Amino acid sequence: MRIVRLALLIALGLGSSVSSVAAQPAPTPSPTPTVLVVPLQAGVQAVGSPTVASIPPTGGQLALGDGTLRVQALPDPTRPPLTLVYQAVDARTLPAAQRGLSLGFGAFELDALTDDTHTPVTSFNVPIDLVMTPSASDMALALDQLSRLHVATWSGSSWVAVPCPPGVAAGTLVCSITQPGLFAPLIVLPTNPALDRLDYDVTGGHFYTQGNGFGGGGGLGYAVVDEITGPLLFARWLAAALIVAAQMGIWGTGKYSRDAALMTQAGEALCTYLETLRPPPSART
Repeated sequence: MRIVRLALLIALGLGSSVSSVAAQPAPTPSPTPTVLVVPLQAGVQAVGSPTVASIPPTGGQLALGDGTLRVQALPDPTRPPLTLVYQAVDARTLPAAQRGLSLGFGAFELDALTDDTHTPVTSFNVPIDLVMTPSASDMALALDQLSRLHVATWSGSSWVAVPCPPGVAAGTLVCSITQPGLFAPLIVLPTNPALDRLDYDVTGGHFYTQGNGFGGGGGLGYAVVDEITGPLLFARWLAAALIVAAQMGIWGTGKYSRDAALMTQAGEALCTYLETLRPPPSART
C-alpha cells in the first residue's frame, strides 16, 4: 500500500513540474543588430571596420576613426538626425592623382544616412567641417610643410580640391564640405622654379594655376583667352577672383556658408554673361 501511495505522489510531482515548465513563455529572440556597409568606389579596398556616430539637428562635435578626424556641425533645423559612417581605405587602391600631385595615406570614405530609415544623404544645406590632423607619414611626404598638403574629394573622374585652411590647433586642417564622399590627402610634389611656372602665355591669352586648390600643382588652373581691356577686363578678373576664392575657401571661418562648388558656378556664370556683353569681332577696334 505504501508503495502505491509513493508511486502516486511521484506521479503527481512529475505532473506538476511538467505543467509548470509548459506554462513558461517562450524566450524572445534578441534583435539582430543592423550592420552598416559603406559603399566604396570600384576597386577601392577598406581598411579595418567602419566607425559610426550620430549628429543631431542642433549640431555638435564628434570624433571618428582613430581620433585624427573630428566633425564639427553647426545647428541646422532642416537637417534630420544623421548617422555618419567613417571607413578608412587603402590609398594604394585609389584612383591616381593628377600630374604634379601625390596621394597621401590617410584616405577615407565618409557617408551620411538618416537615423530612422538609413536613407543616404547626398548633400548638406549647412556645410560640415572636418578637422583633420595629418598623420606623420603624410607630413613626411609633404616634407613637414603643412602648406604642401591638401585634401581632395573624388568627383568620379578626378580629384577636386576641398577648401581646407589651417585650423586653430597647430598642425590641423579645417575642411568645409557640403557633401559626403571619398576623401584623400594630396601632396604637391616639389617643382623646379626655373622650369615650372605658376602662370604662362597660351594662344590668345594667359593660363593661371594660382588658387587652383592645390597650391598651383596638379596641372589645373584657369585660362583667360582673347585678351580684353577696360571695364570688361576688370569684370573678368572679378569673376576669376570669385572662382579662386571659392576654391581656396578664404571667406568665412565656419560662421558662413562656404559652398565652393556654388561660388565656382557663380563665377563661371558671370564669365559667360560677360561674353554676351562683348561687341562682335567686326565692331572691335
